[in-house]
Amino acid sequence: MTFFCYVKKYVFVSFIPALPFVYAAVGLSYVVLRILHLCMERYYGTIERPLPLSSYFNYTTNFTALVSGPIQYYSDFERDFSDLGNYRLDDEELRDTFNRLFVGFIKVYGIAPILYDSVSRYLNLNSLMGVHGYNFIVFVAIFSVTSFVYIVYLYLNFSGYMDIVCAFARLCGIRMPENFNKPFKATNFIDFWTRWHITLGLWLKRYIFNPLLHFLISRYGSPSTTILMGILAYFITFVVLGLWHGSTIIFVYCGLYLGLGVSINKLYQDLSRKKLGKKRVKKLKANQFYVALCRGLTIASFTLTGFFLWVPSSATPLIFGKFFMLAFAASFVLIAVGFSFYALAEDICMRVAGKLMLNERCSMSVLKHLGSGVLFFFFVYSVISQCNNAPTFVYEAF
Repeated sequence: MTFFCYVKKYVFVSFIPALPFVYAAVGLSYVVLRILHLCMERYYGTIERPLPLSSYFNYTTNFTALVSGPIQYYSDFERDFSDLGNYRLDDEELRDTFNRLFVGFIKVYGIAPILYDSVSRYLNLNSLMGVHGYNFIVFVAIFSVTSFVYIVYLYLNFSGYMDIVCAFARLCGIRMPENFNKPFKATNFIDFWTRWHITLGLWLKRYIFNPLLHFLISRYGSPSTTILMGILAYFITFVVLGLWHGSTIIFVYCGLYLGLGVSINKLYQDLSRKKLGKKRVKKLKANQFYVALCRGLTIASFTLTGFFLWVPSSATPLIFGKFFMLAFAASFVLIAVGFSFYALAEDICMRVAGKLMLNERCSMSVLKHLGSGVLFFFFVYSVISQCNNAPTFVYEAF
């Protein structure tokens, strides 16, 4: 781990002289996570014997998932890899696989670049503060829109790349685990991280959160401190999640922000169950207005997490300035309210559509043809505008 932190140039090992040549540590984080997975499973006894060298390298450097995941467990990889000689795809599976490959290509090459180009000039806090900092309302509006569009871009870029990886791996006989499950429908911060970058969340839960919670409860636990121990375990796990995403001081702040967000979420869940009871909480969760508000708060929290991915370390003095702190809070409220209205409108439309669709099969056919037309448009656009440029996969840096 020390070597990993050194190669990734983490700020807390910056006192060590750097290597005297230029290099790129693409995909190193994912390789390290797989190696740690093997070490932990060997320790737990689920891997009973040392791996052959060929199996070790085939798993840790699996080319389909080397750059940006997903993080596959060894048992799943070995099951598919050992059965490659008997692997076959039927016509329906082959069609679905190529459809997914096509959709991933459209996301990465077609839609994502349009979104990025629309906000790229604002992805510089120093210049944004210099041009619009004199007007609080204008700054909040631009910052909010930029942050939200960037998150949608990140989702399309990353999930599109996962579509390409999973489809290509499927053609090669490897079934990759899914990394996304409708994250924008999440109703709280914890729920969101079971839908976004799923394999990383499961890895952190299995190897950091669960052992840490077990240790805290066994060492310091009592009926009165169980909730506190759970919150502390969540906080530490999400601080690690923030640090995993980058090596500068900005990602320390990112980890603290994530840890604070998930701790507030967990505390609210525990207190609401304690004060209201399970039945009233269940009834509250069935209320469409409450669900819309929860979705708005969740997306606002994550949208502003994306800010840490593009702000430079040099902007640290601006981040802790009074003006930006107030603007950050105002942007949170604006995004939360805006997405809550969207979530409510989406829910109403789905309810109305469900009542109006007398012939569901016909309606789905129309929607599929409409969707195919939109995808074809973006495919043509992608080929024309992007064929000479290499794709930029955001998560390859991690």
